[in-house]
Amino acid sequence: MQNLRDGRVPVNVISAPIVLSLEEPRTQTLLQSFLLSNNSDEETKYSSYRKLQEHILKTGLLDKVRILTKNYTDKALASLSAFPESDAKSVLQNIAVSLSN
Repeated sequence: MQNLRDGRVPVNVISAPIVLSLEEPRTQTLLQSFLLSNNSDEETKYSSYRKLQEHILKTGLLDKVRILTKNYTDKALASLSAFPESDAKSVLQNIAVSLSN
């Protein structure tokens, strides 16, 4: 987690929920607990997972990720507008849109 905090891991749409969660100490604690529970029994792992999930849903973190995803999608689509219509362009546009849904 230190690498994420130090900026040594690139942020992308996939890692955004984790990186954004590091902004809040309570989420950090729950994430750490969940990761450490991997060596525990199934009930403990599930309990840690549920606590983390419930907390993330309450914090609005998913809304931040949706906004970030939309911004990246809009930038990608704007960049593609410079290219002529083609099958390749259509495929890239479809990928960008599907990632934001």
